[in-house]
Amino acid sequence: MDLYTIGYEGLSFDSFLRHLRRHHVMIVVDIRETPISRKKGFSKRVLQEELVSKKMSYLHVKALGTPKYLREELKESKNYFRFFRQYNHLLSEKTKYVDQIVKRMGDEIVALVCFEKDPRKCHRSAVAQNIKKRSPLPIEIHHIQTA
Repeated sequence: MDLYTIGYEGLSFDSFLRHLRRHHVMIVVDIRETPISRKKGFSKRVLQEELVSKKMSYLHVKALGTPKYLREELKESKNYFRFFRQYNHLLSEKTKYVDQIVKRMGDEIVALVCFEKDPRKCHRSAVAQNIKKRSPLPIEIHHIQTA
């Protein structure tokens, strides 16, 4: 099975959608803690409506978002090693949310979405690795490169 991740930083909604379609994504799993955006088309309600109108599903999993205190600490320290260590610890306590995504993957192609362009700097890579680890079937992770 394939699992995709994508960050919408620097993308228009149309470009974001083209990337999803190119990879045949049918379920977009929004793993932002707070799914609001100043960027047109990427706040929860509008994003969900747009995706549904394009025959895609939208699922917001707030529990997998990065807590504000961790985002603020990372912004100040720029210490990604520490950030991922702390986030992975939190993630280990949220297996039911990861399993919810694993169950959805059997039927359709899933993409995890967040803002950050670089998957090496985004918690979605940690979520993707956790999904891969918890899946009973082999999963290949693909980070959609947008530029």
